Amino acid sequence: MQYAYTPPFDSILSAEFLYRPNRFVVHGRLESGEVVRAFLPNPGRLQELLLPAVTIYLVPEPPETKRKTKYTMVGVAGETGPIFLHTHVNNDVARHLLTHHLIPGLEGATITRAEVPLGRSRFDFLLSHDGEPVYVEVKSCTLFGNGVAMFPDAITERGRRHLLELAELGAAGTRTVVIFIVHSGDVTAFMPDYHTDLAFSQTLMAVREHVSILPVSVTWSADFQIETRPRLLPIPWDFLAEEVVDAGNYLLLLQIAAGGPAPAGYYLILGYVPSDLFGHCRRILRNGRGLPDPLNAWVQAAESKEIMPMAGSRDRSGAIAASLSRLKGIACPDDAAGWVESGMYVYSAGRNPMDEATFHRFLAKHRMMDPYVPK
Repeated sequence: MQYAYTPPFDSILSAEFLYRPNRFVVHGRLESGEVVRAFLPNPGRLQELLLPAVTIYLVPEPPETKRKTKYTMVGVAGETGPIFLHTHVNNDVARHLLTHHLIPGLEGATITRAEVPLGRSRFDFLLSHDGEPVYVEVKSCTLFGNGVAMFPDAITERGRRHLLELAELGAAGTRTVVIFIVHSGDVTAFMPDYHTDLAFSQTLMAVREHVSILPVSVTWSADFQIETRPRLLPIPWDFLAEEVVDAGNYLLLLQIAAGGPAPAGYYLILGYVPSDLFGHCRRILRNGRGLPDPLNAWVQAAESKEIMPMAGSRDRSGAIAASLSRLKGIACPDDAAGWVESGMYVYSAGRNPMDEATFHRFLAKHRMMDPYVPK
């Protein structure tokens, strides 16, 4: 099969995920019981994937390697199959798809060069298609849920700059393409992650007249091979035109230590603002501004805090609150009832919800809305 692909690894080991001390290192326990450190070549947040005790996949480095980490993490077990995380190998996957003419719209193209410097950037491939040059940038997409794939899962100013430079080339008459390799076959649509990076999302929408956007879904087998033909995913531009706005709901997660302004534990605060959502979220994290008393004091005293914007064209507080209240371990404190009347919903949790797969499914439902379901 011409679409069959196997990553360039001699062996892949399974391990239990323990923790991630920084963006590029994970700790895992091999089946032998040995605890090892591994390099993670993926700077994404990956919070919905790196859950406690999830299975991760490691590749041992050659004995002569002088790196402090003797393993490299290449993937993680997802709910419907393995997910490939090695961004440094992502271009090798793209090369295979391009060489075997498996990307719709580029079937007749041939690779002229890789790592092509142009202006302030270096693009992944220069192709020749019908005698004309085509500049290609490749991105790895590992954020998906509720049947939708989204990119990026962390703010990427570099990615936004690439879009602008490709658009400038495209406007001057040179064909340009961005390929998103979506590492899941269990998706039916692709969207920019406007909840995480509004600027990138707005830029992607603005440049689509001059840059071809090609999200390609691939399915990885249990032994990390691509054995099915990749699919081109649709992008719901009409839906995005309405929903990619600086407004919407937000969910604030706080950890309060013993002796704080509230009983020790985790708290979730749900709110809505009709404009300046992302500025509002930044102000909340900085000093609690924009929250009623005593919630602003909770923010200032929190041991840890994280905010999750849920951008959109309308207030969905009621639906989000109803969904959140059904999660196991989530409760509404007795003294929080009054805040509901002011548009705030407050919940407590006995443990960190970010460690729960059910919580991430809840987030996916409300952040990765199916664009083809009527509102």
